[in-house]
This record gives sequence, structure tokens and C-alpha cells, in this order.
Amino acid sequence: MFPYALAGEVMAAAPTNIVNDINTKVTDAVNSMTSNGSNVIAKVMTVAGGLIIAGCIVLLVWRKVAPQTQIGQSFGGNGTGSIKLIWVFAFMLVGLCLILPSTIIPWVASILAVPVQACMNIFDTLTK
Repeated sequence: MFPYALAGEVMAAAPTNIVNDINTKVTDAVNSMTSNGSNVIAKVMTVAGGLIIAGCIVLLVWRKVAPQTQIGQSFGGNGTGSIKLIWVFAFMLVGLCLILPSTIIPWVASILAVPVQACMNIFDTLTK
């Protein structure tokens, strides 16, 4: 990789593909965290994820079964209910990440790296 000069600034060319690199590094980090002789951490993460998902399911069922209660009305259609549902689904994703960290977390990291890679490719093309 050769540095390129643009308006007096010297910048390095974009790496070929950071998405695969990030996916590999995150997978290694998660695997070392959960399988490095510490099954306790993996079990605690699994139990916590299960409890989070169970709590979210209870809230979603409660919303349909008892809409007259305060929680049911809170998740109802009075304007802010949809935002609360988004938070419930976000916590379900967190619970899923805690249950299956070596599968979900590298996938999420790869998705977050795609826009960064796209910007780096565009900038690399502009500097050539």
C-alpha cells in the first residue's frame, strides 16, 4: 500500500477488505472469552440471555392478554407504544447475543463494518 497525497495530507490506501478481518478478530475474541477454561462465563451469559428473552416474551404476551392493565396500555397504540416495542426487540437481540455470542456478535460486527469498508473504498477510488 502506497500513501497518497490529497490537499497536502498523506493518507494510506484502503485495506483490501476490513470486513473479513473484523469478523475473524471478533470471532477469535469471543471464542477466547467463552471457551478459555471459563465455562462459568459462558453459562452466566446463556442464563442471562435466556432471562432477558423470557422477560421480553412476557411483556409481549402481557400486551395482548391484558391490554387494560398499566403495562398493556403502555405498550398500546397511544403514540409511544411502538418505541417501547422497538426497545423490547432490541433487548431480545441482546439476549440472543448473550446466548449465541460466537455466532451473532461477529455477524453484527461484520454488518457494522460494511459501511466503513464502503467509505474506505470510495475514498481510495477518489485518491487514485
